[in-house]
Amino acid sequence: MSPNESVILNRSNINDQGLYSLTCGSVAKLIQLNVIISSEKSVTEGEAAGFTFHYFTAGKLGRYRVERNKQLVFELDLTSGNTSQGSGFENRTSVAPHWRSDGDLTLTLQRVKPEDRGDYIVQVFKDNKREHVQAVRMRVSPTPNTEDRNPEQITFTPQPPCKEKTALICVSVAAVLLIAGAFYCGQKNPRICVSGGAADGGAGTELEMPPYTDTPVPVVNGHA
Repeated sequence: MSPNESVILNRSNINDQGLYSLTCGSVAKLIQLNVIISSEKSVTEGEAAGFTFHYFTAGKLGRYRVERNKQLVFELDLTSGNTSQGSGFENRTSVAPHWRSDGDLTLTLQRVKPEDRGDYIVQVFKDNKREHVQAVRMRVSPTPNTEDRNPEQITFTPQPPCKEKTALICVSVAAVLLIAGAFYCGQKNPRICVSGGAADGGAGTELEMPPYTDTPVPVVNGHA
């Protein structure tokens, strides 16, 4: 008992549930203690969450109700089978189709959103009294971020020089450059370097070539 005359029940379990009478002198007070079994659940955004709950439903009257932070999520009339869904949970909640014969009142919440996190109370009411209560604290994890990609960005991958299929292209390019270099050398210098010997493993050979001159146009009677 605490200093303010409150009775504290430590380490309570399911067997502590029941009706308690507190008497002080001539004053008696009745207190109904309900022990709630609680659990935790972690769900990734966009996935489905299931709140496991079983109850004796054969011929049973009452209402099956699920609340989040004291707001309606889902309610099922066990007599008529009519259902109600809370604001923000429309078309996302359901129970198994054979709940009446199987007693399986597990609630499925589809397409979980970040704002769905919170404390859920799953319970059955009969004659305005709670028959059975469970509590679930649900946490919602964000969807893993995917790497942002710019579709307009183009990345060029450098290719290895002269390998396999590209060898023929590389040889052709080298030949063109060699011919172009020889022509330029002939224009500027009568001495042209021929690299054939060097390519065969020997020293380069120099060939003496006459200077390049235009052939003069013969002059006849002073006219070209």
